[in-house]
Amino acid sequence: MQNLIAIVLRTVRWVDLLWTMGFLTLAIATALLHFVLIGVLGLVLVPISLGVLLLGYLLGVVGSSIPWRRRIAGFVIFLVGILTLLWVSVTATTIAYDYVTQPGLGFASSTFNLVLLALGWLISVTSITLSLRLKSSWSGMRCFFWGSVTLVVPVVSLLFFWILHSTGQILEA
Repeated sequence: MQNLIAIVLRTVRWVDLLWTMGFLTLAIATALLHFVLIGVLGLVLVPISLGVLLLGYLLGVVGSSIPWRRRIAGFVIFLVGILTLLWVSVTATTIAYDYVTQPGLGFASSTFNLVLLALGWLISVTSITLSLRLKSSWSGMRCFFWGSVTLVVPVVSLLFFWILHSTGQILEA
């Protein structure tokens, strides 16, 4: 049993595990924010998910032999990408919330806001992929994979929001 645990600990990429947990937690947290009682859980999960993602990024930088300037630039770009991704996920669930509570009115009716949402989505994907290329000697495919994962986060957040809404969770007090 100890040999199995040792093999697993050697083969698991902790950075990938932390990012998987961080992105999933971010998607769930932003989906919970619009509900009355479980929204408090979402408020608690947002900083936890951001912390896990940043910890995963910093653990990925530790083993690389790149100059400090590239590390700092990669970290700043990664932080911008994560915060933009958080904004996109919250905005996407806000559009869903407005659609459910006030059909035909509100945030979803503005084309400018939808274009801004799509632009933020592309900025988050591009900046996270670029930061991963700057920080490490990873292959382009691995960096592109994690950049693609950021495309899925707002979609998972919307899906989780619709599941909670369809099960009868209270949106307004």
